[in-house]
Amino acid sequence: MKAVREATISEAPLIGLFGSKAAYQVLMYLENYGQGYAAEIARTFGMSLSQVQNQLRKFLRSALDRLPDAIIQKFYRARKRPRRFAKR
Repeated sequence: MKAVREATISEAPLIGLFGSKAAYQVLMYLENYGQGYAAEIARTFGMSLSQVQNQLRKFLRSALDRLPDAIIQKFYRARKRPRRFAKR
């Protein structure tokens, strides 16, 4: 009995889905490896470090914008002014 092979797709629809080739490559790299340094991703695909950093920043900003306000306030908003000197 012959094994059934799943259909493959081209990269073009995925690039369209992610909005750019750079976004597609960065996010697919992270999905495949589970982690990675921006410089390592840039070297892999022959793109600039700033391109990778911009894609990561855009992705993370989008994710942060979708979090509930209570979570953002609790974990992701640093105190803007320093504590008074005598206050402990």
